Amino acid sequence: MSNEILEELWQFRREISDETGGTLEGLSAHLKQREKVTPARLVDRSKLRSATATAKPAGKVAETAATYPEKRSAE
Repeated sequence: MSNEILEELWQFRREISDETGGTLEGLSAHLKQREKVTPARLVDRSKLRSATATAKPAGKVAETAATYPEKRSAE
């Protein structure tokens, strides 16, 4: 049994891969070109940036500082 939606997505992926040469650089250039003719952003990373920018580091460390024996001089 095949899933028609997945088959259609895989076919679309193959077509885009053929158009872009199958490279990440080609895909990036293709998306940038599509964004120029499309009013909507195809890849919106603004929410991702704002979520990571507002993350605060933990206020306390779970472990205390380790105590190490003093170094002995090699005499």
